[in-house]
Amino acid sequence: MSASVPGTVWPIGTTRTFETDVAAGAGGTQDVATPLTMAFSRVTTVASDGDSVALPPAVGGQLMAVVNTHATNSVNVWPAIGTADTIDGGADDNIPATRAHQFASFGPGLWHVVATTA
Repeated sequence: MSASVPGTVWPIGTTRTFETDVAAGAGGTQDVATPLTMAFSRVTTVASDGDSVALPPAVGGQLMAVVNTHATNSVNVWPAIGTADTIDGGADDNIPATRAHQFASFGPGLWHVVATTA
Protein backbone atom coordinates (compact mmCIF):
# COMPACT_ATOMS: atom_id res chain seq x y z
CA MET A 1 0.00 0.00 0.00
CA SER A 2 1.26 3.49 -0.78
CA ALA A 3 2.69 5.57 2.05
CA SER A 4 0.57 8.47 0.83
CA VAL A 5 -2.70 6.78 1.88
CA PRO A 6 -3.94 8.47 5.08
CA GLY A 7 -4.23 5.97 7.90
CA THR A 8 -1.79 3.46 6.45
CA VAL A 9 -0.65 0.89 9.01
CA TRP A 10 3.12 1.19 9.37
CA PRO A 11 5.50 -1.59 10.49
CA ILE A 12 6.30 -1.62 14.21
CA GLY A 13 9.14 0.73 15.07
CA THR A 14 8.51 3.21 12.26
CA THR A 15 7.21 6.74 12.62
CA ARG A 16 3.46 7.17 12.35
CA THR A 17 1.91 10.22 10.74
CA PHE A 18 0.13 12.63 13.05
CA GLU A 19 -1.61 15.98 13.09
CA THR A 20 -2.31 18.25 16.06
CA ASP A 21 -4.56 21.26 16.57
CA VAL A 22 -7.31 20.01 14.21
CA ALA A 23 -10.40 22.24 14.20
CA ALA A 24 -13.67 20.33 13.76
CA GLY A 25 -15.95 21.68 11.04
CA ALA A 26 -18.82 23.82 12.37
CA GLY A 27 -22.28 22.37 11.99
CA GLY A 28 -21.64 18.70 12.64
CA THR A 29 -22.61 17.37 9.22
CA GLN A 30 -20.52 15.30 6.83
CA ASP A 31 -20.36 17.96 4.13
CA VAL A 32 -18.67 20.47 6.47
CA ALA A 33 -16.47 17.97 8.33
CA THR A 34 -12.75 18.70 8.49
CA PRO A 35 -10.94 15.91 6.60
CA LEU A 36 -8.40 14.03 8.72
CA THR A 37 -5.19 13.47 6.78
CA MET A 38 -2.92 11.56 9.17
CA ALA A 39 -3.08 8.26 11.08
CA PHE A 40 -3.18 10.03 14.46
CA SER A 41 -5.33 13.15 14.79
CA ARG A 42 -5.72 15.42 17.83
CA VAL A 43 -8.90 17.51 17.61
CA THR A 44 -8.43 20.57 19.81
CA THR A 45 -11.08 22.99 18.53
CA VAL A 46 -14.71 21.92 18.83
CA ALA A 47 -16.60 25.23 18.99
CA SER A 48 -20.05 23.62 19.35
CA ASP A 49 -21.14 20.22 20.57
CA GLY A 50 -21.18 17.84 17.60
CA ASP A 51 -18.86 19.74 15.24
CA SER A 52 -17.30 17.24 12.85
CA VAL A 53 -14.26 15.61 11.26
CA ALA A 54 -14.09 13.01 8.47
CA LEU A 55 -11.95 9.90 8.09
CA PRO A 56 -10.14 9.28 4.79
CA PRO A 57 -11.65 6.83 2.28
CA ALA A 58 -11.58 3.28 3.67
CA VAL A 59 -9.40 1.05 1.48
CA GLY A 60 -8.65 -1.74 3.97
CA GLY A 61 -5.70 -2.19 6.32
CA GLN A 62 -5.88 1.32 7.76
CA LEU A 63 -5.72 2.28 11.41
CA MET A 64 -6.72 5.75 12.62
CA ALA A 65 -6.73 7.22 16.13
CA VAL A 66 -8.76 10.35 16.85
CA VAL A 67 -8.52 12.22 20.17
CA ASN A 68 -11.04 14.87 21.18
CA THR A 69 -9.26 17.13 23.68
CA HIS A 70 -12.12 19.61 24.14
CA ALA A 71 -13.24 19.86 27.78
CA THR A 72 -17.01 19.78 27.18
CA ASN A 73 -18.00 19.37 23.50
CA SER A 74 -18.27 16.06 21.64
CA VAL A 75 -17.07 15.65 18.04
CA ASN A 76 -18.86 13.75 15.27
CA VAL A 77 -16.66 11.53 13.09
CA TRP A 78 -17.90 10.83 9.57
CA PRO A 79 -16.71 8.55 6.78
CA ALA A 80 -14.87 10.31 3.95
CA ILE A 81 -16.79 13.11 2.28
CA GLY A 82 -18.31 12.04 -1.04
CA THR A 83 -18.07 8.28 -0.39
CA ALA A 84 -20.52 5.54 0.54
CA ASP A 85 -18.20 4.42 3.37
CA THR A 86 -19.73 3.47 6.73
CA ILE A 87 -18.60 3.40 10.36
CA ASP A 88 -19.82 0.21 12.07
CA GLY A 89 -22.47 -0.04 9.35
CA GLY A 90 -23.86 3.42 10.08
CA ALA A 91 -23.40 7.01 9.09
CA ASP A 92 -21.20 8.47 11.85
CA ASP A 93 -19.58 8.06 15.26
CA ASN A 94 -19.47 10.44 18.22
CA ILE A 95 -16.42 10.98 20.44
CA PRO A 96 -17.30 12.53 23.81
CA ALA A 97 -15.22 15.35 25.25
CA THR A 98 -11.73 14.31 26.46
CA ARG A 99 -12.03 10.86 24.88
CA ALA A 100 -10.44 8.98 21.97
CA HIS A 101 -11.62 6.37 19.46
CA GLN A 102 -9.53 4.09 17.29
CA PHE A 103 -10.86 3.19 13.85
CA ALA A 104 -9.80 0.31 11.59
CA SER A 105 -10.68 -0.30 7.96
CA PHE A 106 -11.40 -3.96 7.29
CA GLY A 107 -11.97 -3.45 3.59
CA PRO A 108 -13.05 -0.90 1.00
CA GLY A 109 -15.79 1.30 2.42
CA LEU A 110 -15.72 -0.30 5.88
CA TRP A 111 -14.61 1.58 9.00
CA HIS A 112 -15.12 0.08 12.47
CA VAL A 113 -14.53 1.49 15.96
CA VAL A 114 -12.11 -0.98 17.50
CA ALA A 115 -11.19 0.83 20.75
CA THR A 116 -12.39 3.73 22.88
CA THR A 117 -11.14 5.44 26.01
CA ALA A 118 -13.32 5.51 29.11
